[in-house]
Amino acid sequence: MVYCRCPVCGNGFHLNPGIPIDDWYRKFAPGLKPNDEPEIACRDCWTKLDVGDRVRIRLKTARIDGGFHERDEGIVAALEAEAESWFVVDFDNPVRRAKFLRDELSIVKRATCSHPSLEV
Repeated sequence: MVYCRCPVCGNGFHLNPGIPIDDWYRKFAPGLKPNDEPEIACRDCWTKLDVGDRVRIRLKTARIDGGFHERDEGIVAALEAEAESWFVVDFDNPVRRAKFLRDELSIVKRATCSHPSLEV
């Protein structure tokens, strides 16, 4: 088991590489020794976000206006690609909408598939 740290959110997690630990370190973390803590983005930070996904404000930066708090949850309503990718998130209680960068959000739950071919 490899103990890793996410460079985005700082959370620690275990990774079961499925190959011998020494081989994993040589292949994926050259320069580190076994038992060193490699920096690898965790599931909450690397997962691609899509419209309909439930997300949480992971980090409230100075750019984010008042009224929002870390751990507030909302639904991704739209994706906007400019120089950077923006995620438009709808919140309720109170109802409001705001744009966030990916590193300001973590995923809570993937949207349910609603592809027409799967409907009964």
